[in-house]
Amino acid sequence: MQRTDVNFPVLWLAGFAKLWNLPYIMKFFCYNDKDAHMKIPGSARIFLLPLAAGMLSLAGAISYGEDQDDGGFQTKIVLFPFKAAILSSMVETAIRTHKFKEGEKFNKDDMLVELDDNAFKQRLIKAKSACIEARAGVSFAEKNITRTKDLYKRGLQGLQDVEKNELELDIANSKLMYQDANLELAKEDLGNCHIAAPFSGRVVKKMLQEHEFVRVGQQLLQIIDDNQLLAVMHLPSSERNNIKIGETLKIQVDETKTVHSGSVYEIAGEIDAGSRTFEIKVLIDNKDCALTAGMTGRLLPPPQKEKEPEK
Repeated sequence: MQRTDVNFPVLWLAGFAKLWNLPYIMKFFCYNDKDAHMKIPGSARIFLLPLAAGMLSLAGAISYGEDQDDGGFQTKIVLFPFKAAILSSMVETAIRTHKFKEGEKFNKDDMLVELDDNAFKQRLIKAKSACIEARAGVSFAEKNITRTKDLYKRGLQGLQDVEKNELELDIANSKLMYQDANLELAKEDLGNCHIAAPFSGRVVKKMLQEHEFVRVGQQLLQIIDDNQLLAVMHLPSSERNNIKIGETLKIQVDETKTVHSGSVYEIAGEIDAGSRTFEIKVLIDNKDCALTAGMTGRLLPPPQKEKEPEK
């Protein structure tokens, strides 16, 4: 049966209430009766209470019946991407270009965003030159300590001179380590100007546009992996011990009217006490891009086993 936007039980209830002048019920529950023509005798109110409760229960039962299909089996599902990420900048600079438009697909390691790297190239050159200078200092200190020890053996230098040259060598090695670390940081900053895709997927949203300035930690791009989708649903708590990881389930998508099979990927670790349901996620293959994250549908009931004829 095709659903419409008109809720039949609500219209039926409204018509019935109008026929029997039942707006007084809502006036009784929600407002203080100030107008004389809206007042209800106190003796009548006790009879209106069960009548109103009965009408609401009947409307709820009819509405619940409308939502049931396939023998009362109805579990709504929503499709979510298998992976989702918001890429942020690791450096402060301007955005040079976006390589993909919103909605376009990309492969793993494809370049997604190019940031302005001119300043970072110069910083890398400075770091390399500082390393060359530090290595030269270490080389000089090593030669100097060798000569000092030789003179000490001949008695031409004192022990204090040897210890001083050893200290200079330690300082030179420390400076070299410091400059090597700066060089690695400069290389990393330069690499962070070129943001590659961590997985294959699709661009969802650009947080900033080209030529805008971005700071460290500021969001740049929202991406998802929709080559696989997760059908998220909530099942009654009575089914908790019947669902197993890897079990095959079928869903029907409302937007495409197609049926898809998937395996149970995750089962919630607890049951929601309020709704008495638990969440499961079913992994569905979507390499053909027939489905889109955000679509809705329902879980199809398992096929009923035919009863064996009695012998």
